[in-house]
Formats: sequence, C-alpha cells, structure tokens
Amino acid sequence: MRVIYSLFDARLYSTLGEKSPSERKILAFFAGSMHIYLRPIVVQIWENKEPDMKIFGPLPRDRDGKKKYREHMKSSRFCICARGYEVHTPRVVEAIIN
Repeated sequence: MRVIYSLFDARLYSTLGEKSPSERKILAFFAGSMHIYLRPIVVQIWENKEPDMKIFGPLPRDRDGKKKYREHMKSSRFCICARGYEVHTPRVVEAIIN
C-alpha cells in the first residue's frame, strides 16, 4: 500500500451531522471489485480477521448494498483506497462528504 492521507475539517461535520473520526467505531473500510491484483490481496489478508475493520469484496449494487457501503464509510476512520480502474481521489472525497 502507498500513503494514507487523513483529511478532516470539523466544519464539514457540523453541516452534515456526522461523527468526528475519533468517534467512529470502525478503524478501516474497504469494499470493491476484484479487478486489480492488489484488491484480492487486501481482502485475503483482512476480511473477517480484525473486528474493527470492515473489509469486503464487491457489495451488491442494489439499494441495500449501496446503503451498506455508505453506512460503513460514514462509520469508518479510514477508507482503504486500493488501486483499481478509478482514480483514488473520488473515494477520499466520498468518504468526507458521505
């Protein structure tokens, strides 16, 4: 893995009603497709191994799957942005805004 960036601006949470990172119960979250060599390794190493880490392969793309993804992201201090087809930046922004 490369570098972990932690972005926090208390002003965002006052308008969104979210908990600050120190109040979130999940240490790290990852869910995604297994289209690049690194992603299956992340899942193999951490899935169901640490109680404070929520690591999944692909979640269903239905309404419930998307809701679960958002809720895990909102409850996590860190979102693991494993290399993939997409740029890393949208996930970091998604983690802050959602």
